Amino acid sequence: MECRWKIALILAVAWTLCGCAGEKTTEVAAFQTNPTRVTHVAPASVAFPVTLPDSGLIAEELRQYRGAYWEDGSGDYVEDVAALMICNPTDRMIAFASFTVDTPTGKLYFFAYRLPPKSRCLVLEYNRKSCDPQKVLDCRELTVRWDTQELSREEVHYVGFGSAMTIVNQHSRELENITVWYKQYVASENYYLGGAAYSAHLFGLQPGQQRTVTPEHYDAAHSRIVAIELQ
Repeated sequence: MECRWKIALILAVAWTLCGCAGEKTTEVAAFQTNPTRVTHVAPASVAFPVTLPDSGLIAEELRQYRGAYWEDGSGDYVEDVAALMICNPTDRMIAFASFTVDTPTGKLYFFAYRLPPKSRCLVLEYNRKSCDPQKVLDCRELTVRWDTQELSREEVHYVGFGSAMTIVNQHSRELENITVWYKQYVASENYYLGGAAYSAHLFGLQPGQQRTVTPEHYDAAHSRIVAIELQ
């Protein structure tokens, strides 16, 4: 029995020294100490002005804004908020439009309401984000809705003085519901400030009757009426 055990041990050692005959050996490639370098090409920046192909609107420039923030009606003082100058060169009123600007640090969103024909508007970034105007990867429109509503002094006459707005019904019938839309305006540079549009509502105005209201955020020196809806 002891002899058989010795013979088995000798055979096992021989099997090991022979490299386990019949078993395949796999070679592992050496680690590459100098892998091929990958070159990342930065996307080209957008050069303003940009004509937006679907609507014909023009994104004139992206800038940093400092002043009152009008997009949410708060009037808070802000600094270095991204602002997109939009030009509407068409003969149609814009009821609503939305735009996005891609930057290396993320997307910027801009929303404009009631932008009259042949006008410009400095739209402030919706989330009050800042930007580097020199680093813009893309600028595009998301939505544009047009409106046929026009300002007509044949039916309604309007006068602004200070914080007061006076509306006169020049129509031959009663105007049950009048909605007056207005925006902040920078007269020295001829553009609307902020994409937001504010509204004042008047009810039951008889023919020839006038009514004076003092809407929130309205000042004749810094606001302009942009549209009137009649019912």
